[in-house]
Amino acid sequence: SAPPPEVPVEVETVEPPAEGTATAWLSRDDADDLPWHVQQRTSEAMAKVIASRSIDADVVIATKLSMVQYLAGVDGPLRVYDALDVESQALDQIARLRGSALTRLHAAREKDVVERYERQLGEFADLITTVTDADAAGLAELSPGMPIHTVPIGVEADRYDLLWAPGEPRIAFFGDLGWPPNEDAALLSAELRQTTLEAVVSREALR
Repeated sequence: SAPPPEVPVEVETVEPPAEGTATAWLSRDDADDLPWHVQQRTSEAMAKVIASRSIDADVVIATKLSMVQYLAGVDGPLRVYDALDVESQALDQIARLRGSALTRLHAAREKDVVERYERQLGEFADLITTVTDADAAGLAELSPGMPIHTVPIGVEADRYDLLWAPGEPRIAFFGDLGWPPNEDAALLSAELRQTTLEAVVSREALR
């Protein structure tokens, strides 16, 4: 939801780095410390903007693991990593369960380096927030002693009545598919829940 009108919002846009190719990823050194998608979001321009804009801030929040790296340049404000999930666990599921051969290979090769990166979150952040208690437990196992709090996503369904006709099943997905494995995870989630949904609602109603 939008902030109250009395709260000033300043937006500064930084051009993202050029995307690496699949060939570049396949040829990279397996000993690289940074996950590929973190490397792909490494930007000197972004680091300068965040360091500058955080000087007068009380709290700086990084959403997505690829943005946590910039918290290292923040000095003073509370540094928060807003975790959308436990990315290493998501990659492990993708590697084992679904997707194209290249997607599964990517997940299998990246999950260990992503897990190592998640174990280092204490070097970047002062606090981690998660959407579910399961994610909180997963990150607590990777980063023992790190302050972690669950902040559930709230959806005011009454505001979206016009999206549905009376009697229709209501199935909503809220999330960001900007990172390719998230799309696979969403499709897998839908497939795993299909049997449960069909037990409650007829197949015709779901079409």
